[in-house]
Amino acid sequence: MSLKGFITSVVMAVLLCLSSFIIGVKFTLIILGLFYIIQGILYQYNKDYYIKIQNVINADRERIYESKSDEFKEYIKSDPISCFFVGILFMYLGFRYAYLVPSIKYYIAVSIFVISNYFIEIYAMSKSVDWQDYKKKSILPILIILIFVLFLLN
Repeated sequence: MSLKGFITSVVMAVLLCLSSFIIGVKFTLIILGLFYIIQGILYQYNKDYYIKIQNVINADRERIYESKSDEFKEYIKSDPISCFFVGILFMYLGFRYAYLVPSIKYYIAVSIFVISNYFIEIYAMSKSVDWQDYKKKSILPILIILIFVLFLLN
């Protein structure tokens, strides 16, 4: 874990909160959805740009990923389908919750999710032996944090 990676995570959380405050939750989710769709397109047509974006989003995770064995890398691949799916999901949520007015709980929830996701990804990538271990260490804690965030928003 590096200071740069942590600061990037905090900056992303602040940007999401600020954009939600300035342009609203609807447009923030739509822009986030478009970002993921663009990521999927870049992954499909120009992997170099995709890798550059991933290095900005979570440089520590990518650095640890590069140090893993080829067998580990074979199974831990990002798939453009997942980028498209997440993008469409964010856009759907943007239209579904078009009139959601952000409160202080919303900003806290977004910040908790983004920053904890950073730590979970770093931990899972560094401590995992194989791809199944990585999935256990990354998906379960993220689901727990997501449930906590949803509980906080209600």
